[in-house]
Amino acid sequence: GMMCIPTVTWSDPSTLEWCFDGEPHDSVVAVSSVGMFMREESKNWMLRGYEEMMKRIYPRKIIWRGKVPDEFDDVDRKRLVIIPQFTDKWRETDGEGQERDPR
Repeated sequence: GMMCIPTVTWSDPSTLEWCFDGEPHDSVVAVSSVGMFMREESKNWMLRGYEEMMKRIYPRKIIWRGKVPDEFDDVDRKRLVIIPQFTDKWRETDGEGQERDPR
């Protein structure tokens, strides 16, 4: 068979009751934080969902797409494989795909 890495998602606190059902424990999962830091409320939901995910399925590694919360400590960060948002990579270029001159 083919190895598949599940993407774990949640939204507001009401989804935390069921959003981890069927997800593998002590495994690798993917999470996206893209767009979750535009409002304080969304950021808080993201952090609360992360904490619940760690309690419920305790992933070994997390493929993290997007901004990493400042609230994460070194233990959290060691668990992450960070994939930057497209816009982060785009900001490093001139808009034509060429890297910006750092001067």
